[in-house]
Amino acid sequence: MNFLFKSRLLLTQLLCVSLSALWLSACATDQSDQPAVLPTAAVPVMTATATTSVPTLAPGIVTILPPATAAPAVEATPQSHSVGDGETLLGIAIQYGLGVDQLIAANSDVNPRFLSVGQTLTIPLANETGDPIFIAEPTPLALSLRPAHCLTSATDRRPCIGLIENQTDAPASNLGVQYAVPGLDPQLAYPELDVVFPGQLLPYVFDVPQAAEAVNVVLSSAVLAGTANERYTQLEIAPSQLTDLEETALVVSSAITNPDLAAATQVRVALVALNQLGQPLGYRLLELPEIAPGTTVPLSAVLTVNPALVTEVIITAQAVRSGS
Repeated sequence: MNFLFKSRLLLTQLLCVSLSALWLSACATDQSDQPAVLPTAAVPVMTATATTSVPTLAPGIVTILPPATAAPAVEATPQSHSVGDGETLLGIAIQYGLGVDQLIAANSDVNPRFLSVGQTLTIPLANETGDPIFIAEPTPLALSLRPAHCLTSATDRRPCIGLIENQTDAPASNLGVQYAVPGLDPQLAYPELDVVFPGQLLPYVFDVPQAAEAVNVVLSSAVLAGTANERYTQLEIAPSQLTDLEETALVVSSAITNPDLAAATQVRVALVALNQLGQPLGYRLLELPEIAPGTTVPLSAVLTVNPALVTEVIITAQAVRSGS
């Protein structure tokens, strides 16, 4: 009986469990077809805004930025001047606020004594303020400048003659001499010949007021003539013979030979009479016709000077080689 009661109780409990499970299954909602809803995070809204990027530097750190690239400088173009009728190198230099030596240095291929109308000169550049930029003046070569000797004259001007001596081993050109008389502005004088070769004496001539008591001279320009041996022919000059012609004139006789294989053109000869002190007493410049290669031509000139005072006559010749 007790066993039967326990069996019925166990059966009743199993039946209740089964009925409870069935009820729960019927009452439950099937969510397998419903989409799963995931939790959403807040999404920030991005707004486009034009900003200027400013680098933030950490304390103690120095950032070196590359320098800004400057615009390339525009090179100035040298001015030019066309020589007009009656113009001189000194006048042109003054017009542009330059020194004559600076103008000569900028035009090394120009003979400063023989300018021609229409000839083009290079003028040193000017800066933004309009002031001239002075180019470096070349230091004159170590030539010897003999003091000028001024002669007496019946006019209000006295002629003065000096000598440039080339004691170097190279020819020199662009020669200039500055002379000054107390109370007057310095002036420039140029030799009649373009080049002075080693061992030669080259005369320079100028005039001063009759009342001038002293004249100071200084070599203002002389540059190395690197191509002189190619352009010029060095003529050979025979020893001169001096013949008195009355009391105020002297006849100088000599001969000139062209030893070159090319003809000598534009022949110019300078003669200077010296006294026993080496002071110039008289001067003469001659222009001769072309001298053929290997040819010797006679030379004769009259110097207006007191023959009794003359002890020596210096003869210097210059010729341009044909075809140079």
